[in-house]
Amino acid sequence: PPQQGNSVILTIDEQIQKAAEAVIDEAMRRFQPKSACAVVLDPKTGDILALVSKPDFDPNEYRRFPTERFLNRPLSFVYEPGSTFKPIVAAVLLDSGAINERTTARCDGVWKTETFTVRCWVVQKGVAAHGVETIADALKHSCNIAMAQFALRVSYKQIYEKLSKFGIGRRMDVKAGFEESGWLDPPHDFLNRGALRHYQATLAFGQGVAVTPLQLAVAYAALANYGKVVKPRIVKGIKDEETGKVTWFQPKEFGNAVSPLTASKIRDMLVAVVEDGTGKRARLEGVKVAGKTGTATKVVNGRYDPTKVVVSFFGFFPADSPKWVIGIVLDEPAYGKWGGEVAAPLFAALGQQI
Repeated sequence: PPQQGNSVILTIDEQIQKAAEAVIDEAMRRFQPKSACAVVLDPKTGDILALVSKPDFDPNEYRRFPTERFLNRPLSFVYEPGSTFKPIVAAVLLDSGAINERTTARCDGVWKTETFTVRCWVVQKGVAAHGVETIADALKHSCNIAMAQFALRVSYKQIYEKLSKFGIGRRMDVKAGFEESGWLDPPHDFLNRGALRHYQATLAFGQGVAVTPLQLAVAYAALANYGKVVKPRIVKGIKDEETGKVTWFQPKEFGNAVSPLTASKIRDMLVAVVEDGTGKRARLEGVKVAGKTGTATKVVNGRYDPTKVVVSFFGFFPADSPKWVIGIVLDEPAYGKWGGEVAAPLFAALGQQI
């Protein structure tokens, strides 16, 4: 005979979810991307406060929709993150001691080595090269070349181990639909030193690594939470409908990815990105925001196609005592091709409503 089921108590905040849905709906209309998604996290508990995936479907008439509409993109959309990955790599480099706040690199627009070449986005936009930069400058200006040079100052094994602590390359086990693990190359997969150096350089600006929006949101939550990585969750309790008893689940921690001091330094640098750098359109009146823009060129037939991009913005606020982490990702927008122009204003629109 049928039995009464139990009720699940979700972490979803109804008002924040409603606001996030509205912002992403507007993004779909305005920029006409192939898809768009948003995630909002509480950095201290890992609670998922909002989870949006568009285009979606009507569960009452699901047979009318193609199966790709059923994907929960914050968990299943795998992409190269581009510049939103730079703060995570910067945290790894600072924490390892390979660089400090005074260490410098030089961007002349193009950097050639014996085996590979790195180009900064300034070449594509036709603006002046960045010149001599610290790690804070590299984040503020979103400089590929400085990040690549900094990344080569430490062993790849150290980078791999610390990125793994952030949760890069592994499933978050949220159980809210099919979830991908992304990809981070293990150290033993490399064949020669030249290939390793090239990969390490491009990894510094988010190429050659694959993430999901949720994974990256968890990494940003760790920066907001003094380096502590908290497991994301969407169910915080189960209620027995017969007895009325509620079993509550406690937040789970994965451990520290970086030290509290390193996380605080990166947090300050991300405030500068929003106040003076590429993320100005993510600013909120009266509230300090920490965040980073991302514009990732997609691979088509084995080559990067500059006409196809994933644009994104990840950040958190209030920066001095973060309560909300927001990630916004748009796949191949028809209008607008830079994270600072497309995704940053969407972050601000959702942040303002929150």
